[in-house]
Amino acid sequence: MSVSHRTLSAVSLASLVALVACGGSSTSTTDSGTPHDAATADTSHPKADAGSTHDAGHDARGDSGRDAPQAIDASAEAEAGPVGEAGGPTEAGKAPKPTGDASASSTATLFAIHHLWLGDSLPDPTFSPDTAGTAWASFGYNIDGLLTTQASTDVCTLDKAAGATTAKQIDGVNGIDNSFGKNIVPFLASALPNLSQQISSAITAGSFNVLIGTVGLTSSPTQTNTGLKGSIFNGASYGGPPPVNDAGYFKPTDEWPIFSGSLHGSLEAGAIEAFPTAYVTDGVWVNGSPGDITLELLLQGQPLVLQIHEALVSFTHTVDASGQDHATNGFISGVLKTSELLAQINVVAAEQDYCAEASLLLNFIAASSDILHDGTNVKGQVCDGVSIGLAFDADGVAPSTKVVESVDAAVPKGCVPDAG
Repeated sequence: MSVSHRTLSAVSLASLVALVACGGSSTSTTDSGTPHDAATADTSHPKADAGSTHDAGHDARGDSGRDAPQAIDASAEAEAGPVGEAGGPTEAGKAPKPTGDASASSTATLFAIHHLWLGDSLPDPTFSPDTAGTAWASFGYNIDGLLTTQASTDVCTLDKAAGATTAKQIDGVNGIDNSFGKNIVPFLASALPNLSQQISSAITAGSFNVLIGTVGLTSSPTQTNTGLKGSIFNGASYGGPPPVNDAGYFKPTDEWPIFSGSLHGSLEAGAIEAFPTAYVTDGVWVNGSPGDITLELLLQGQPLVLQIHEALVSFTHTVDASGQDHATNGFISGVLKTSELLAQINVVAAEQDYCAEASLLLNFIAASSDILHDGTNVKGQVCDGVSIGLAFDADGVAPSTKVVESVDAAVPKGCVPDAG
């Protein structure tokens, strides 16, 4: 997929390099590598302090219906191994595909993501502080079908040369795989506070969006059907803050432009990242067979490109009293191929003239690898992927009719030859 930019700011990189050089950052584990005591978890979803900044109109959403982050499952801490009836790699934990009829609806619905949570805060619109450090543990799915603890040995080989310890491989609730949220997000958030809030603020300012298209949803909150379709688009700048209604939602008349790189040449030809086997089970929409998606997230005005493989996308579909569609309790779960992530960071380091420190930053990313890039996890093979889980909510908006041409920036050489 074409993108318009692929760099992070020099200030951001300088902060991150300094952080690594000083020995890393705070993490969601104790020194021994075990998750925080569940008794300390804050599940009340407190509002942000009065002095914090956020879109005031969003307060009407409450917690968007999302459950508070759960404590780490005690049984997952006690032993490692297969999840039994969980369904195997890339399926454990997601809503099962129904055996019912295909949807008779041909209704197309487009959702614009409104809030995106990476794991540095609780998943509410005010980005309440994650005081327990365990929000990441409930974002995503059990991709590899295992319940991995610090003592597990039936998993891929960590990159110990890069400084990886077995604390990196610990799973979240019921085996959720999210090394990005557990290890990398706290590192980023230490240098860039309010990380999720910054990214979501860029969305509400109209700077960018991630759009999810569906065909086949009905107004029933308990719809159960196969035969739905889904697609992912990267939204271009809205041209200013998109209008919101009194409840703080994007209006159903809002129309986001789409980057041409998301399309097979035109809107009529459809999305490159399409899911023809989507389904809905008791109101929970799932993209069906995992696929590859590319998310372009703006951070301090600069894009952060995440190429997610074996991606599972899900959300709970609701329709409010006005008839507007919404997506709540949304997750994007999958695997970042370590070599691709390293290559991006390597180029950024070269662009910002931080080659002397680049190896420290690259080692930190490599050390967070906890899975194989195809979503499996096999003993004796070197971990070459970083599991990721993001949470989101989204609002139904108008179908897009505007296309913005994507521009590929020249890719400079990196600091380290063949990084990744």
